[in-house]
Amino acid sequence: MYSCKEEKKRILDEYIDILGAGRRLKIHPDTVRRLTKERKIPPFKFANKWLIDKKDLERLAQSHARRTKANEQSDTSQYSDKVK
Repeated sequence: MYSCKEEKKRILDEYIDILGAGRRLKIHPDTVRRLTKERKIPPFKFANKWLIDKKDLERLAQSHARRTKANEQSDTSQYSDKVK
């Protein structure tokens, strides 16, 4: 069983707040809040603060990076077709 202090440290190591999530994803904190309301990022309330599991945030960041990269490649190929 964890003490309160150990439990708080464990939670803060595994979770990130809305502002930190926004910095990590390079998006506005309001966008992070919208994503939590849409349940695209599951939030967790602890000590009157909304937190997000760092693992969930990393999964979202990786899927966003893959989509962004695919869109950039698609845009580049469309542009090169028009240039020819």
